Amino acid sequence: FIRLDKQMAHLICKVDKTLEKFKDAKGRIYMRLLKFLYGLPQASYQFNIHLDKALKKMGFTPLPGDRCAYTRGTGAGRVNICVHVDDILAAGKEPARAHFERELAAVFEISTQKNKKLSYLGITIERHALGITVDMEGYRQELMSRFGSDLEKIKEVCRVPALPTLFDPAPEGDAKCDRTHYLGMVMSLMYIARLTRADILLPTVYLATKSKCPTEKDYMDLCRIFAYLKNRGRVGILFKKDRSIKATIYVDSSHGMHPDGKGQAAVIATLGSGLIHARTAKIKMVTLSSTESETVSMSEGTTYARWLKAMLIGFGYAVDPMKMKSDSEPGMMATKKDGVFARNKHIIIRRNYTREGLEQKLIVLEHTPTAKMAADFLTKVKSRTGIDEDTARVGMIDMDK
Repeated sequence: FIRLDKQMAHLICKVDKTLEKFKDAKGRIYMRLLKFLYGLPQASYQFNIHLDKALKKMGFTPLPGDRCAYTRGTGAGRVNICVHVDDILAAGKEPARAHFERELAAVFEISTQKNKKLSYLGITIERHALGITVDMEGYRQELMSRFGSDLEKIKEVCRVPALPTLFDPAPEGDAKCDRTHYLGMVMSLMYIARLTRADILLPTVYLATKSKCPTEKDYMDLCRIFAYLKNRGRVGILFKKDRSIKATIYVDSSHGMHPDGKGQAAVIATLGSGLIHARTAKIKMVTLSSTESETVSMSEGTTYARWLKAMLIGFGYAVDPMKMKSDSEPGMMATKKDGVFARNKHIIIRRNYTREGLEQKLIVLEHTPTAKMAADFLTKVKSRTGIDEDTARVGMIDMDK
């Protein structure tokens, strides 16, 4: 992990000469800055342009799947990096990484972390005997401190992040809550939910859709997620060292679970033994059967499989057809075989997109029993036992044990 000195990073970038100082009608004077200051709206973007040029000069190439990921070299000389403003995570053999560090130090003032335990954007990455764990325990504890008064609203010990009443409409006449505070709570949860705590992703994503006009019911449901995080403790993702770098996609859906008749689709991507991506979202169309809902989730999974393949190839890995696991045999059959056009035309594009992935050997469909479907907890409210079983299948572990 390499950090470019944040006090100096944005001072490197010169401001466009067209921005001259001037005085407005009210007599206010605006000064033309010679360089961007840290915190200005355009500062991070301008520094990214500057850093991009510097990395390309060193021989790095941005990946098509993510312009903030770069690679250089082959074999033992390969270095892969990920960039977030002035924070860089570098991977590769020690001699190649050391050479890159010297090149970077010649251009920027930097500080580095090289131990078995790294901190990157609130994420702790630690090497163990079994492999590598990724967690956000520090961020979780920060949330418990920041939203302590909200935690006090929940008197019980919460073993699950949501109750079966989560998707029920708010009671008639339910009071509105503080929208600004509600938004702060939702977005704070969303960061940890999307990166390492998929066990709270479903209720967090659903409650985010209530941000326009949240009620007291929505607020209390949100407080429950915080109470669950406090009770559950430290949870991380384990990437076992004896597993190969192979991707697996899990897709699932719940049909017609929302009051407007729309369903919920979920996608999970794993690499080796651990989860690297989780997504759950309300299906944007009304599907006529559970088979059609599963067809939608398969097309979403194919999209992420295509992106993941581009990233892995860019980082220098050979990619075999990815297993896409579904618990819907009718959905898999509908994807592989044509039905009656009049009955399927409203969903034919999504079906054919997945079929194209099969024909291109991007994915291979594999049936998984519902009891072993890892993405099931992202499509419906489940018990603590159900959540634990599903998350364990994608490498999520209790790190306090």
